[in-house]
Amino acid sequence: MTFTPLPAYRDTPEQLSALLDSLETGATNMNKLEFSCKKHTNTVHGVDIDSWKINEWDYYLSKTLPIYARGLFTTGGLEEQPRIAVRGYNKFFNLGEKGAIQRNALDEHLKGPFYLSLKENGCIVFISALETGELLCCSKHSIGYRKDVSYKNHALEGEAQLLKQLKRCNIEPTELGKKLFELNITLVAELCDDEFEEHVLRYSKEDLGLYLHGLVFNTIEFKTYPMEQVEAFATEWGFKSVRYVTLDTVEQTLQLLDECAKTGTYNGREAEGFVIRCYRKEDLSDYFFKFKFKEPYLFYRQLREVAKKLWLSDTPIHKIMVNVKVHKALTLKYLEYLNGLDDPELKEQFKQNKGIIKIREMFFESISSSKKRLGHQILSSFDELEQEMSKLEITEHTKYALVPIATVGCGKTTVFHTLKALYPSVVGHIQNDNLGRKAKKQLVGICLQELALGKQVVCVDKNNQEKLHRVKLFNDIEQMKQDYLGTSTSLKVIALDFTSQLSREELSVLTMERVAKRGNNHQMLKYEENAEQVKGILNRFVKSLQPLDVSRKPDMLFDEVILLDPRAGSLDSVNRLVSRLAELIPELPKKTPREIEARYRELRQMKVGRDAVLEDEAKKEEMRAQSKKEKKKKKKEQQHQQQTESTDKQKSSKPKPKNVMFVGIKVPRGILLPLLEKALGANDQWKKLKSLNRVQQEFHITLCHRAMIKSEEVKPIWNDLLELDFEKVKASITLNKVVVHDDTLICVEVTINSFSQEVPVPQTITPHITVGTFASNIKPVELNSTLKLAQSACESITLVTLDNQPLTGLPLAKYSH
Repeated sequence: MTFTPLPAYRDTPEQLSALLDSLETGATNMNKLEFSCKKHTNTVHGVDIDSWKINEWDYYLSKTLPIYARGLFTTGGLEEQPRIAVRGYNKFFNLGEKGAIQRNALDEHLKGPFYLSLKENGCIVFISALETGELLCCSKHSIGYRKDVSYKNHALEGEAQLLKQLKRCNIEPTELGKKLFELNITLVAELCDDEFEEHVLRYSKEDLGLYLHGLVFNTIEFKTYPMEQVEAFATEWGFKSVRYVTLDTVEQTLQLLDECAKTGTYNGREAEGFVIRCYRKEDLSDYFFKFKFKEPYLFYRQLREVAKKLWLSDTPIHKIMVNVKVHKALTLKYLEYLNGLDDPELKEQFKQNKGIIKIREMFFESISSSKKRLGHQILSSFDELEQEMSKLEITEHTKYALVPIATVGCGKTTVFHTLKALYPSVVGHIQNDNLGRKAKKQLVGICLQELALGKQVVCVDKNNQEKLHRVKLFNDIEQMKQDYLGTSTSLKVIALDFTSQLSREELSVLTMERVAKRGNNHQMLKYEENAEQVKGILNRFVKSLQPLDVSRKPDMLFDEVILLDPRAGSLDSVNRLVSRLAELIPELPKKTPREIEARYRELRQMKVGRDAVLEDEAKKEEMRAQSKKEKKKKKKEQQHQQQTESTDKQKSSKPKPKNVMFVGIKVPRGILLPLLEKALGANDQWKKLKSLNRVQQEFHITLCHRAMIKSEEVKPIWNDLLELDFEKVKASITLNKVVVHDDTLICVEVTINSFSQEVPVPQTITPHITVGTFASNIKPVELNSTLKLAQSACESITLVTLDNQPLTGLPLAKYSH
């Protein structure tokens, strides 16, 4: 087929000016209710080109965005008129992730033909051009050489591969450039080259190169060429073509997707999945969604990620396995296999994203009699082993946490009250609204305590509508679970999704009606007293909702998701959960529909108030605190009397400070700030951190924190540190590099070289200096994740060298906060 150009769609200067005005506003916007984006400017071919990166979560919320492209670059052009120079696809979602692409809604919203193109497993490259015909090659959000990029530059590698390709085809680069500018399009390609960077699936030498999978018009509205024309263009200009199939109906499409998902292959080749291209029925505009194979692709990716934790972060195997939810037996075998490998060269390659596939295949060969088998065949041969492991876990030693994803008014508390009333000896219910300010921070600990005291199920009654809430939930569980439940008890965390079956508008209307009907019968929200205020609160909850996305963390950590529809009523939700609990806990007493409804109706009449048990606990805590205070006072008086009686005793007595939170090395602000300014002066994230006034007022390197003394190994170290004469101890360190984690934090990796005298330090610490975080709610756990990610290539992290700057004579200090 010969490539036939479509008319070159273009936006008006007025439309483009309005777009740029909106983007500029978004780049400085700190209001969470409005969209925000990041701008980065680089000069390529003598022209300033602006990259715009819209915050990922804004695509999920019901905000009106000026453009929905993922990958957007603009320029003023030679005539200083605004122009979209490079444009990627509109953000698209997984099948089932959004309303229009729920399986049962496809026929209603979408029409064919449906182009199912195979998802190649590489990194995306955009190719467009300037008016002069000079080519622009970009990664998703970066173009040209950048001093602040220390990971592999995908944009430059894509450009190098393109120039080689054109040379092989005897095509001048400007010939392609002028054609792209004339057509006003961006080429969307996948760079697949294991010699440059491995991903998850293997590409042979013959298969390496740029796979063209889209021609997108450089316009605000999303317009693309059909796949037949994409394939024809690829052939004409020397690109590799992606395989695709064209189907007429939704039924045919789903049938093919489900068939391929059984093995994770298409025509015998392992693949990541499909991108489905079709049209909206309402306006015939282009519409994309995707379908990812769970196996073997996600399993391969899991093996890659656990290997990174083991080799790059030195995380112990038992800690890695805490977060492994599928194929536990195989994953454990893989980690044990890696632990036994003594090949420093292979480990070094792995740090550069090389050898990922080789190691996996070596592992498969070690456990399989045939070296030619595909991953899905290996997996199926271990089904029996996985099933046995699953059976072992689901015993009387398995406990369950029910975690809602909801907004105010979805009915979660009514559902939980009913479950607890039906099974008082089995189900515990901890209501976040009943907890005091300090206790709210310990919600997970209180829930785990409920399980430790004998309950088999606990209802964690909090909305968890934002991803940040779910991140904290799983972080707390990981840190506390073993302390409360030990290692022999398995904890399954089940999400109760009250929101995904409604649009944001439906959710807003439904919850408003429910809360209005409830009146003042709520701990916090008194509708009858202040209706307008309550409406404002409800709107904020709905707007802040970040839907469940089990394809990525933190939501992929849920063991199970149960969909509940608030429109069907809370009684329906109760019945669904009773049925599921009966499957999970066979010995659970059977309840008839009449019993369930009677208990539900009875509880509907209940007036809310703070939990009496919690109030009682609060009074007890207050009495305990008072008693402690009196004891402390008495002890202090006794100590004073003893010191008066014996001067010698007074001199030798050295009480340990009770308010010391951590011990660290002081790093003078006057030394570190100029070094940071020199290294990061032009870095956008550094400028933003300063503009937010979020740079720390003082800098230090933590040596040991009070929270670490739970460990028997650390407790004597902590005591020894407090005994040091801090005025005499000096430290020598090396500043290695600055780690910039986009919109999260900036820190400095350091090496502690020596002390002027012996100083005990726990082996578990990773020496660093926190420069600042971008928000007050970013916790220390984020810093740990950042330092781990910094060990491997990651586009959201920038590493900037400090040339191993030495600092000597630094004092130690005790910090009380």
